[in-house]
Amino acid sequence: MYAISPVQVVTGRQVLDHQTVLVQGRQISGILSADSTIPPGFSVIQGDDQLLIPGMIDVHIHGANGFDMTDGSIESILETSLACSRTGCTGFVRPAWALSIR
Repeated sequence: MYAISPVQVVTGRQVLDHQTVLVQGRQISGILSADSTIPPGFSVIQGDDQLLIPGMIDVHIHGANGFDMTDGSIESILETSLACSRTGCTGFVRPAWALSIR
């Protein structure tokens, strides 16, 4: 369990200034004012009032790690997914077209 504090939190509708984000396992378990007391058992990561977002969606990606999703292969999509997940990208929009294989 850890707390990231203080940070600016992006909720999707607004930015909350000077907050503490509590994380248990792989999930955010709470958001409270950075002036609040952090519950016992949480280690603290200094956020330095930086912007904290729960994930990024790459809306323009063709591939990663030498794979190009425009080839239409499942392997390229899977490899791009793995590469994205290692960099904090939680989703992506693949190209809407694929080149024909000849």
